[in-house]
Amino acid sequence: MEQKLVVPYAKGEKKWMNTNRASIRDRARQVLLTVNTMRDITTPKQTEEKLTLYREFITNSNDAIAILDPQGHYVEQNSAHRALLGYADEELRGKTQAIHTGSDFCASFFQELVKYGSHRAEIISRTKSGTVLYIEVSSFAVRNNADNPICYVAIKRDITDRKRTEAALRQSEARNRALANAIPDLMFCVHQDGTFLDFKVSKEEDLYLHPSQFLGKKVAEVLPGDLSQQIMSHMEQALQTGLSQIFEYQLTIGGNLRHYEARLVVSGQEEVLSIVRDITQRKQTELELRKAKEDAETSSRSKSEFLANMSHELRTPLNAILGLSQLLGQQIFGALNKRQKEYVNCIHSSGEHLLALINDILDLSKVEAGKEELTLMPISVSELCNYCLSLVYEAAFTKGLQLTIEVDPEADFCVADERRVKQMLLNLLSNGIKFTPAGKVELIVRKVPGAIAFTVADTGIGIAPEHLPLLFQSFCQLDSDLNRRYEGTGLGLVLTRKLALLHGGDVTVRSVLGKGSQFTLFLPERRLKVLSRVELEQHSSPEARDRVSDRRQLKTHNRKPLTDRAHILIVEDDNRSALVLENYFHAIGYEVKHLPNGVGFVQEVRTFKPDFILLDLHLSHGASGIDLLTTLRQEPNLQDLPVIMITESDSERQHCLAAGANDYFTKPIGIAQIESILMRYLK
Repeated sequence: MEQKLVVPYAKGEKKWMNTNRASIRDRARQVLLTVNTMRDITTPKQTEEKLTLYREFITNSNDAIAILDPQGHYVEQNSAHRALLGYADEELRGKTQAIHTGSDFCASFFQELVKYGSHRAEIISRTKSGTVLYIEVSSFAVRNNADNPICYVAIKRDITDRKRTEAALRQSEARNRALANAIPDLMFCVHQDGTFLDFKVSKEEDLYLHPSQFLGKKVAEVLPGDLSQQIMSHMEQALQTGLSQIFEYQLTIGGNLRHYEARLVVSGQEEVLSIVRDITQRKQTELELRKAKEDAETSSRSKSEFLANMSHELRTPLNAILGLSQLLGQQIFGALNKRQKEYVNCIHSSGEHLLALINDILDLSKVEAGKEELTLMPISVSELCNYCLSLVYEAAFTKGLQLTIEVDPEADFCVADERRVKQMLLNLLSNGIKFTPAGKVELIVRKVPGAIAFTVADTGIGIAPEHLPLLFQSFCQLDSDLNRRYEGTGLGLVLTRKLALLHGGDVTVRSVLGKGSQFTLFLPERRLKVLSRVELEQHSSPEARDRVSDRRQLKTHNRKPLTDRAHILIVEDDNRSALVLENYFHAIGYEVKHLPNGVGFVQEVRTFKPDFILLDLHLSHGASGIDLLTTLRQEPNLQDLPVIMITESDSERQHCLAAGANDYFTKPIGIAQIESILMRYLK
């Protein structure tokens, strides 16, 4: 019979004993001898008690725990360990960790555990499904009273997420470090109280101070007062709003003034990262570019102002050329032979060509100089188009071209500067006729969303795609062959587009080489108050009023002077222009007097008693035409005397009318304009 007893031992120590009792019997089954044996089982008993205690700990723990025998084989595992790796108990029992970790690592790990009695390590393990996990293992030995290991407990935690986060963080830090090292800017880490914590710099000579002089110190201690206050203010704003702050400042380093751009970015609850870039070179470049731009603008403005101011000097001699040649052509002063008529016509046509060229150059210069002012008014689209076609009809007829017009009924009125719209349409129509050897030229007007489109389509030579960008460049024709075959400066389209842009519109082009082109002028819609016909006439241009006045008075005017010979006073400092006017008025029987300057103007008016006055706006000596007119209007009995101003530009119209002029004319003045004056003011 076997029994387990606790037997007192020496020095009060108790031990577990396993006792066995056996009897020796005879044949009659009588006990002859009793043998008692005892075996010390204290150590196994203590081991079992400890194992029971750890099994209870393992069962109740939330950690993944496994028990290994002294040789490193799995004895058992708890449910958390089973769930972590996915192995059943029978798949692990009696096997080493090599089943899901490297055998070399297992041997090394177990060797350290046996040597030191406990060991901690991070291992890469695989679940039964093949998933790779990062596991933190803490192992320790369970020993008996004899200090011999009876088993090993391995506590395992899944740290996969943490390891991946750490790896991502290390990768991010490495990337940020690489980026920071690649950036040549200075970088400072500053605490919210203004203390310099750290810095990064490519070259220490770029620093305002040596690192030892500012690290650990406050901004106000190392930087000038105004700059330190500026930095602290932006830092406070960055920390409050969480938004980056950008500002520029200047510092003198090594006797040189340098410009910097600082960008403050919040890098923590109490820290700001300051990225500082040296922009001295950029500032110098900007200054040079600004100066170059200003110089170019000044040069361009001076050129444009010079050309715009040349109007008087250029138009005045043309006034004499065109006026005198026209007077000769009308044979007022005597008959001309055939050759003389040919020469006079050549002089007149050449003068008109030169005038058109000068007008284009001066108009373009005025627009570029910003001196062009538009006079917007309601314009009848059909009347506008018919007027323009009437001016180019003869040129089209001479070339045998068909000239047609199509106007959308909805496009009845447009609001624009009438003179400039006529100029733009005439440029497009003239170009269409000039570059169309045969076929037709069409003017098509359409109402489109937000604008009225005037399209001039022709069946002419067309334009190659590579030449389209050159169309709107000044003084540029497409090739030398065109220069030989077609006269012109190339300014017409340039001026047309600039005038269109000035109206808020544009000019577009579509063309096929050898088949023709379509140029479209877009004028934006504008709304003005509804005007009566009288108001429309009052707002119309002098040319339009001339046509209305001519229609009303042409039947009654017989181009004969009054019986008392009407008096006309001409105030003009250019003798050639005055000669044209004097000769014509004398030829048709008027009394004319020429006053070359403004000296004694009012007295001359009182003495000569003119029926109307032609007064040049620009006089070389003495008072200007406006000054003379202002003085005249101050005389009570001369306030109603008709005064017609002679100018070089329509832009001076409002100035003349505001000063008290009855009307104005631009040089050169033709016979038709002179007759218009007579019909209007000498009835």
